[in-house]
Amino acid sequence: MACQEVVELLNDYREDVLDAHRRARLDAHLAECPYCVSYLEQLLLATRLSSRLQVHDVPELVMASLLEVFRAR
Repeated sequence: MACQEVVELLNDYREDVLDAHRRARLDAHLAECPYCVSYLEQLLLATRLSSRLQVHDVPELVMASLLEVFRAR
């Protein structure tokens, strides 16, 4: 499995919704790729930290920029 494919599947991996075959392939890749492990750790940290934010904690300009990026996707 290539790193790009891993990156594309990490949210599903984190949410435990991958089928057994893909999960096994991804686990095998993570066992040998410190870069993807680091990326996964960063994703998990960002998820934990952002879940602590309250709407009033985010400055108005930052919120507007984030919403613009999300809408563009």
